[in-house]
Amino acid sequence: MILPLGFDRFGQSAKTLLGQVQALGVIRDVMRRRIELDAQYIAGLEALAEEYINLEPNEVIDGLLKPVLTQIKEEIQCRISANHDIRTLVENLPDITEPEQDTSTGLTDLMNAKKGYQDVMEAEDVAKSSQSSLEAWYARDFEYNLQIDVSRRLPDEDWRYRKSVVAQQTNAKKARLWFFKYPSAINQHQEHIERWWSLLKRASITNSNLVSSLSCHISTCVNQLEAFSPLPAITLVTEAYEEDTESQIFQPTVYRNYCIGGVVSDILFGADLFLPKSRLEELVSKLGESHFLGLYPWKIAFEIEQGSGGITRYMELLRSSFNMNVEIVLLLELLHYNPLLPLKQDIPPRSLNDSTPRRELVSLLDLDLEKDALSSRRRRRLAHQISMVIVPREYMTTGRPYYSSSVFWEKWDFIGNRPLPAGIKRYYSSEKRKVVVEVQKTGEEYNPSHWEELS
Repeated sequence: MILPLGFDRFGQSAKTLLGQVQALGVIRDVMRRRIELDAQYIAGLEALAEEYINLEPNEVIDGLLKPVLTQIKEEIQCRISANHDIRTLVENLPDITEPEQDTSTGLTDLMNAKKGYQDVMEAEDVAKSSQSSLEAWYARDFEYNLQIDVSRRLPDEDWRYRKSVVAQQTNAKKARLWFFKYPSAINQHQEHIERWWSLLKRASITNSNLVSSLSCHISTCVNQLEAFSPLPAITLVTEAYEEDTESQIFQPTVYRNYCIGGVVSDILFGADLFLPKSRLEELVSKLGESHFLGLYPWKIAFEIEQGSGGITRYMELLRSSFNMNVEIVLLLELLHYNPLLPLKQDIPPRSLNDSTPRRELVSLLDLDLEKDALSSRRRRRLAHQISMVIVPREYMTTGRPYYSSSVFWEKWDFIGNRPLPAGIKRYYSSEKRKVVVEVQKTGEEYNPSHWEELS
């Protein structure tokens, strides 16, 4: 099979034209995408300027931010104008949809004609190589052929050759028809390229003018910032600072206890002042473990607070005239959050006993452990301290003396805000002469890490 000269490059004219038309489509898409990105950027600048343009003026705002905001507003206007001009240019670009489709169709026709020619050459080679058998088939006696079924059919070699020639003739005709239009397609393509070239140059000039305008506005902004001096702003801040330092607001106020005639007093109780663990242990060791159930605690507290010595005065009163210990300190604080673990109203406190399962304790409480009293670190620490000295246990669940169960005192982890683990219990040890929390089977003290963290 001998193919004609230039067979491999046949159709290159349509390929080249189609490639250039498609390249114009890519340029169009790039320009459209650029226009949309610019529009998004402009919208962002407008939102930024709108957010800050109405700030209350002051020395720093006027001197530093105002030039920047002004430059942003000027940039917005420049970009809006440029974006509008470029969008108009792109919208006026020639439509290449039809030329692209026509050229693609022409390329298909050329390739079909090329393929058809190659098929004819191959089929002719087969028929030519089978010439002797074809001639023998033709020369056979007619009567003899009637006895053979295939005698009425053309031999495959000739049949396929005939079909390839007909197909090639059809494809060649379609290719010639398109190719006759090729010069006009070239002329149209040239016009398109020249229009795109002209419009894109104008778009680039628009962008160049935009850059020049932005450069001018930025230079103005820089000059305004150069003229700014931080000294007046710092002077005003310094003057305001000096004025504030002389204000009486900085002076600590005194507390007057109007419960007892407005007497000036220290505040030692009832204001979430937490007694440190070290001081609590010191007081417990010095004062012993006598149980406080009587007296009038706030009368005592007010007398303590009137003394100028604060906690020293408290210690003197304890040693001299009162038979009590640190429990009063905790009790006075407890009264503010009393009760810490309130029971539901339909649960008689005296119905609770040592046999009450730990898993039921939470359901007996009338509070949300995540939100209510013991969600506060300070109150959990207070409740824990209360539980470790001999304070009336009934204040924990009902707030009324002699009307409560000790089950929560014995089985509750106040810092962990949950029941103590099974087998662990709080009780007063006569041997150790203090409240302990122990593992009942081994007698070992229970002191988990989360207790240490809040102690």
